[in-house]
Amino acid sequence: MSQEFEQIITRFGKTIGIPDLKLTDGYCCLIFDEVVVNIEERGDSAFFYTTIGELPAEGRATVCETLLNANYLYRETQGCTLGADVKSGVIVVAYQTPVAVLTDPRFERLVENFIQVAETWT
Repeated sequence: MSQEFEQIITRFGKTIGIPDLKLTDGYCCLIFDEVVVNIEERGDSAFFYTTIGELPAEGRATVCETLLNANYLYRETQGCTLGADVKSGVIVVAYQTPVAVLTDPRFERLVENFIQVAETWT
């Protein structure tokens, strides 16, 4: 685990009023206005994801087409990726970035942007 990323998480926690926020086995979970933000450190990357809905039993092709169209050149996702796990039937929004490029202000903007995208697509 990157000590730098752990420090970013700790400082972010203090900023949002959770002074003891830390990664546990490279993972933490936060809730903002009903948006569950899962944050993981995977190798050299920070990975953010949340479930935003379920694939419908009928009309899946239309929903998947909408997701693909939104993902095209990040047209409607602000750099995030929309995806569906057909097996479990969930739709997720995810974002991945190298830990090395993160600063406190960039991390805060990333979380804000991620929440906005998740709320828009929920």
